[in-house]
Amino acid sequence: MKTQDQILVKSQDTKEEDLSFSLKFDRFFSKPVYRKSLDAITIGFFILVIIGPIVFIFLTIFLNLPTINKQVFHDELLGDLKWQMILQSLLISFIIAAIAVAIDLIIAFPTAIVLTRYNFKGKEIIDAMVDLPMAVPTGALGFSILLFWGIFGIEPGVNLILMGHIVFTFPYIVRNMKIVLEKADVLYEDAARTLGAPGFTVFRTITLPMMKEGIIAGAILAFTRSLGETGATIILSGLVESAPILIVGFRRQLELPAASLLAGILITISIILLFSIKFFTRKVGFPVKSVLPEFEKRLSNKKLRYIRDAVTATIIVILILIPTFYVVSQIIDATIIDNVFHSKDNKWAYLYVAFMNSIQIAALAVFINLLFGIPFAFIIVKRKWGKPIVILDTILDIPIAIPSAALGFAVFMFWGPAGINLFEPGF
Repeated sequence: MKTQDQILVKSQDTKEEDLSFSLKFDRFFSKPVYRKSLDAITIGFFILVIIGPIVFIFLTIFLNLPTINKQVFHDELLGDLKWQMILQSLLISFIIAAIAVAIDLIIAFPTAIVLTRYNFKGKEIIDAMVDLPMAVPTGALGFSILLFWGIFGIEPGVNLILMGHIVFTFPYIVRNMKIVLEKADVLYEDAARTLGAPGFTVFRTITLPMMKEGIIAGAILAFTRSLGETGATIILSGLVESAPILIVGFRRQLELPAASLLAGILITISIILLFSIKFFTRKVGFPVKSVLPEFEKRLSNKKLRYIRDAVTATIIVILILIPTFYVVSQIIDATIIDNVFHSKDNKWAYLYVAFMNSIQIAALAVFINLLFGIPFAFIIVKRKWGKPIVILDTILDIPIAIPSAALGFAVFMFWGPAGINLFEPGF
């Protein structure tokens, strides 16, 4: 018994020592000097890695204005051809983004309402499937869309790019609408129905105004997402050059001044759109005064509502879900499997190397983001710095809105030979 008691006492002493060490460790690194040092390192990383490339691309444009003017606007052989190419690519990107967002808005309205206001079996599955295009790598998703619409004879070009961008941007609009609707109190809608308002009138006068911020934020984010989509657009574009594809082309041809100018234009547009979400969405109003009782009563008919839901579901399945998953049907094809795994040119080896490179890059990026992202989140939430926190919180969203090709080129210029020359293109 004494031996057991001695063991228990030693065990308790060990636990107390471990606890004491843990407390000492926490107290030591909780000192203001270490907290301030961690904050400084975190913000320094944020400025260097996130903001540095964006600022550098504008600095590059400013310092190379004579070169840009000569090569883009007044080339001895081509004149302003490169500028015309830039304008044409921007026009194509804007038209595709606008049409894709308009179509997504039409589909997203009933989808968001069904996912927030109705309860039915399989709702969670449908909710998850709506988000899938955000999770699937854009290259794989673009190839799946290419295969699916190729069955119907749609060749790579503007139409196929549009089909792809509808898929990519749809989740952004639905998700933003859904978040706003989940926070909104249904008491007002129930009260209006109790007083005899038709369903469409309730939607127009109560639900729609409550969705305003989600609609505007989702539409702008979807627009910037479409404007900057690169990976899938390259697969779907054919001979069409949108703005991100033109940046890639300029980069490959080492036309760095022209690429810098186009990247700067895209970044500027994206930042303006992002700030409009932050500061102007609450000031925009929706017209709700006009009332057409008989017309709105007819639109509130149950049969029309069922037709609306059925049509919406059909469109989502055809435009979003089937193109997203179609590539799976090709993976299980025995001919394709044999061609990949038993080919003499070792296709599988190349696929394996590419896949492992992607996994390693993703893992390293996530690790670094967690390492600095967690303390940065604490700074945003816990530090009472006033306006600096608001500025940091706003700037944090900039990389999300900036087109990936423009951001990638900015990173290349900042870290590469044209900038601080610390890294070469590659892993």
